[in-house]
Amino acid sequence: MKIKVLPDDIINKIAAGEVIENTASVVKELVDNALDAGATHITVEIKGGGRQLIRISDNGCGMAQDDALLCLERHATSKIRAFEDLDRVATMGFRGEAIPSIASISKFTLITSPKENPDAASMVIVEGGKILQCTSAVRSPGTTVEVKNLFFNVPVRKKFQRSPAYDSAEVVKTLSQLALGYPHIAFELISDQRQVLNAPAAPGSWMDQLKSRIQQTLGDEYAEALLPLKYQHDWLSMRGYIGIPSYTRNNRQSQYVLMNQRPVWSPLISGSVRDGYGTAIAPQRYPVFVLHVTVPGEYVDVNVHPQKREVRLRQEPLFRERIRNAVAEALQGCAGENESFASAVFPSEPISFSEFSPSASSWMDQVQKPVNGPLPRTPQPAPTFFATPEALPPKALAYKVVSTLPGYFLIEASGLPGSLSKEGLYIVDQKRAHFRVLFEALSRKGAKEVQQLLIPETVELTRSESETYGHAIPFLEELGIHTQEFGRDTLSIHSIPTCLTGHDIPALLRTILAEVKQYESSREVETRRQQHILTLAQRAAASKQKRLEVVEAQGLLRQLLACQVVDHCPQGKPILSHLGQEELTKHFNSL
Repeated sequence: MKIKVLPDDIINKIAAGEVIENTASVVKELVDNALDAGATHITVEIKGGGRQLIRISDNGCGMAQDDALLCLERHATSKIRAFEDLDRVATMGFRGEAIPSIASISKFTLITSPKENPDAASMVIVEGGKILQCTSAVRSPGTTVEVKNLFFNVPVRKKFQRSPAYDSAEVVKTLSQLALGYPHIAFELISDQRQVLNAPAAPGSWMDQLKSRIQQTLGDEYAEALLPLKYQHDWLSMRGYIGIPSYTRNNRQSQYVLMNQRPVWSPLISGSVRDGYGTAIAPQRYPVFVLHVTVPGEYVDVNVHPQKREVRLRQEPLFRERIRNAVAEALQGCAGENESFASAVFPSEPISFSEFSPSASSWMDQVQKPVNGPLPRTPQPAPTFFATPEALPPKALAYKVVSTLPGYFLIEASGLPGSLSKEGLYIVDQKRAHFRVLFEALSRKGAKEVQQLLIPETVELTRSESETYGHAIPFLEELGIHTQEFGRDTLSIHSIPTCLTGHDIPALLRTILAEVKQYESSREVETRRQQHILTLAQRAAASKQKRLEVVEAQGLLRQLLACQVVDHCPQGKPILSHLGQEELTKHFNSL
């Protein structure tokens, strides 16, 4: 076999495959360079999710023409000089691969003007990695990079890209993370000629600037539910904000770590922060936080991931211990300063579920006065299967709930249909049963039973969720969730399907937006509709931790028996388990 050295254009395309995953990774690499150039204002413009156009303008130091040409060469960088520099990298971009990689798979234009000589501006035009033109230009100090027709000469990569809506949301997410890393720098994002993000630099202390930036990028609700954290111990410095224990999410997507100002993902840091809350938050819930972690370069390896997305930390046990201590101290400090906060965060008695009982008063009677912060939520009516005896129709089947346990209830088998008519008892998994009921109710086409909300509920969205919202409207309307825009990045919910009454509608709405974000195009809504409904129904199904009253279990059983499929949930798992004389005999003989 003959070995040959690959041409430069193929080498650049291979490098692009490692560095450039999608339009958001192009934005990240180019904004990294703008930050390293000392920019104080960065504007990002995209069209078609960035596939048609990405334009990034900054007011940084700019480049002379020789450097503008040199930056198109692989591994040409101003940020490292020796191998040892890799252990103390303090800049965002440093490998010298981003510009040549992007230019090799797009129609690329660079206009730059050096701050020390603004009259020496130049323009370089590149197509598919080949320099077509290098001329003088006119521009104020700084740099503009324009990327058109990304992946135009790499059809395989282009074929496997996701929808423009997905790409737009990813760009918003990426730029928001970078903006959180540099709260003293102004960022602006324009998508399809619409301003999506406007984050000017705020006055005040660094912590004030970060709080303002959190509000600009993540919303008022997120910002209002935060506690300050400041920690310094030897080589580790941490400052930022963590969420109050009552403000949690069911995933880690609202956790932001800025390691030496670089947005990174670190399971070690995420897990250590969670451990710092101890028992203050429920299992399977995750705190929100925006934390700046500063450590010397020798304690962190940023070369683990080609896109510098993950980091490896040295002395992991020390990191875990100190992060846990920092979070615990922040929580205790705020609790000590504010007695009402302490009682709300660390209740002395178990939370009562009486407000969700069938005998609870109407929702309007339970509306409370506004309070500071999002700690309490307005009680809502119980889910529809928490039925009162009056709500149940005359018996059509001879079934009877015998007893209930947390997550399960027992029913007599007499009179049950078909294969479920064996003598003995049946154990019903209440979460799977409710999952089946909700799935069939939400899957049913045509007009749905809808409940109008007397007081519309408002939901504040992140910038990424706002980008997805327009594509989600048809799906929301089909489900019976009627919404209206209520100011920038805020929705008001006016009605919901009756089967979702009593559930955390903002959380379910975010679930829908996360699912719809995956759509490749509006035509795929129908083909993927069942999968999205399945996810929504599963999230909304009754908790396994709750013990139903007998009358509630009877209401759920009635609705289950009205379903087309009774014995399996939509994922094929059994809903009922038979417990007959034979099974009881085997059990006691084994004792």
